[in-house]
Amino acid sequence: MPLVLLDLPLSADYFLSFFAQKSLRANIAERTRDMAVARSLVANGFGYSIFNIRPLNDLAPDGQPLRFIPLAGHPRPMKMGMLMNTSLDRSSLHKAFLDAAKAWISTNSGRITGGRIQGSKAGKQP
Repeated sequence: MPLVLLDLPLSADYFLSFFAQKSLRANIAERTRDMAVARSLVANGFGYSIFNIRPLNDLAPDGQPLRFIPLAGHPRPMKMGMLMNTSLDRSSLHKAFLDAAKAWISTNSGRITGGRIQGSKAGKQP
């Protein structure tokens, strides 16, 4: 079956590493930098795709239904981070934003990854 590859910086290598770990080569039919385009192509029969974040609904932008299936095994976890200038003092607003972001990621990581929760520096996972 052909792959519709979400071809973003770092993402493409991340997704293709799943195949390399199993000594497989992906049959890439389409490449896109737009998640909505990938979802539409999949919903209309052009192949399957791999995402590292779960969309809020099970429909493509054109209303066609999609099915999300968690990957089996233990794929390499996604790394997330924030860039900050370390030479600047962090204001209380910066600190509040970082705390809120860490709490949101800790609380919502299972929902956005499709249910599989792996370790996070944001806090302990259930």
